[in-house]
Amino acid sequence: MDHDDDQEQHAHRTGTTSGSREVITLQIGRYANFVGTHYWNFQDELWGWAQDQPGGTLLDPYDPAVMFSSAGRVVTPRLLIFDTRDAFSSLHVEAGGSASGGGGGAADHAAGWGGAVQSYHQGVPRQPNAFQSYLAASTEPAPNSPLEFHGAAVGALDASGGGELIAAQQQEIVVGAKVRRHPFGLDDDVACWGDYLKSNLRRGTLQELPFRDAGAGAFETFASGGSGGDSAVDAAARELYADALRRRLEECDAVQGVQCVADARGGWAGLAASMLADARDECRSAPVVCYPVASADDTDGGGGGSGGTRGGGAAAAAAAHGAVNRALALHALSEVCTLVAPLSEAAAAAAAARSPHVALDARRPYHTSAVLGAALEAATSPFRFSSPAAPCRMDAWVNAALAHGGHGGANMKFAGLTLAFPFAERDGNEDALGALLDAGDLRDRLCWLGMPPPPPHVHAAGSSGSAHAPAALPFTVFSELLVARGLAPAAHLQSPLLSSALDKARQGGGGGRAAAVAAFRTPLPIPLSFPLVFRPSLDERGARVPPNHSSSGEDDRVLLGEAAALAGVECSGRLAPLLRGAAEAGLDVRSAAVLRELERNGLQRDDAAEAREALRAQAGAYERR
Repeated sequence: MDHDDDQEQHAHRTGTTSGSREVITLQIGRYANFVGTHYWNFQDELWGWAQDQPGGTLLDPYDPAVMFSSAGRVVTPRLLIFDTRDAFSSLHVEAGGSASGGGGGAADHAAGWGGAVQSYHQGVPRQPNAFQSYLAASTEPAPNSPLEFHGAAVGALDASGGGELIAAQQQEIVVGAKVRRHPFGLDDDVACWGDYLKSNLRRGTLQELPFRDAGAGAFETFASGGSGGDSAVDAAARELYADALRRRLEECDAVQGVQCVADARGGWAGLAASMLADARDECRSAPVVCYPVASADDTDGGGGGSGGTRGGGAAAAAAAHGAVNRALALHALSEVCTLVAPLSEAAAAAAAARSPHVALDARRPYHTSAVLGAALEAATSPFRFSSPAAPCRMDAWVNAALAHGGHGGANMKFAGLTLAFPFAERDGNEDALGALLDAGDLRDRLCWLGMPPPPPHVHAAGSSGSAHAPAALPFTVFSELLVARGLAPAAHLQSPLLSSALDKARQGGGGGRAAAVAAFRTPLPIPLSFPLVFRPSLDERGARVPPNHSSSGEDDRVLLGEAAALAGVECSGRLAPLLRGAAEAGLDVRSAAVLRELERNGLQRDDAAEAREALRAQAGAYERR
């Protein structure tokens, strides 16, 4: 979509550096774009902070050029978005062709193809919501809105230069102004991710798929999104997508990596595998990372969808369909990616239900995707920040998560994200950290956000687990990348202390000591914008608020202008049930239903057997102790 320089809304002044550490991001699929929109809203807030702060502050390590490109006064994400035209129905085009609310209309979307344009028209265009109108009218946040982040919120370093924050500034950071719960009515207005996207988008960012319903019909199989004679995305469209990616890469001085958030079902996963194969071919020395996410509307038995409500043959066919697509996605992504970290909407909702600090409506993707977006924001921060003492590039980040890619001779590719949020313990001793992590069960604080394994009835013999508790059995942690994100943790937390506390907590929860732990500290907390699903964890004096003392009144909640987090990328035995279950259920050539689904994907028995053995080998690596 195109934003003219003279009509750009809430444009930021440039302040990028030429650090040659660019990261390209792909978002592929409906729910993936919900998650990605929250992620980019966080990036937009950080950018705004960076422009407002003088030198010598905690923002100095932040390098906006990693994620954003600039042309004149206009700054846009290094991003490609893939979705169908019905996902853009709420976006509004103003006179002159510039887009409002971070989105564009029919003609503007078609511009994402980069080639011939065919315009289409909707019968009743949807009017911009209050948030989109606000973005179009002002470059400054309204008073007491979720967009208000005071310049003083990011405090300067003290005179000693040791990185300690002034106490008064710490208190100002964690408590903001009281606000109405829904100043923009977004809980009622959000129909798609474009309704709350803040970032500016330029021509070519939106890549529109050439049909309306991506959840059924021609796009429901894995192969329909990739290459092949039966692909719903024809060769001409694929070439246009590849050209768009190539143009993004050519804009960079030296790409440090490509990351992708993609729906884990059907053609979306197939398209992701195809695009990431292109990325690998274009920049062979850079890591390629994918976060496949299972949304609640998946009908594959493991994603919380409606597949289980069907009867007889329809239920069996739906189960086989989902199982085959999941297996093919995991196998294909592991073939082209350096690291694959599956995510789940159901896991995010379950984690929120266990947390005293999160209050969300699990039926709303707008809410559940905020948790996953916060996890990605925290976990990926090491390669978005720079430090002369310990710079971290994406390849080092991947190596830390996977213990340099192998364990016992296995070429491990999978990891899972964990998140403790908010994480605001101010005491810097091991006992306090152990208490915070509830040493009896690590999962209570460091919530596992990985894709749930298939239901128990499709597990391999000897394996067990549930869709919402994949870590019920003891598991081994082979390697772990930990990110202490936020001002309070960064002021006192040291890597050995963090590792020791987490090992102690993990042993109480059934896990073994991690063979390799890499801990990163990034100074900036997560900038919370919306939805208002995160309960306050600190009072006006900076003390933690016990869960039973948190305000229950909707209008009395205190908006956290910022929040600390503890995130992890974990290579552990928790992945074994997911991988083995996918292999056994999705690629069982003895099942007639599976064979029919494989045939729809253009696969023969030998192809399925090869993919099955590859996933089994991966599962076996994670089952070693």
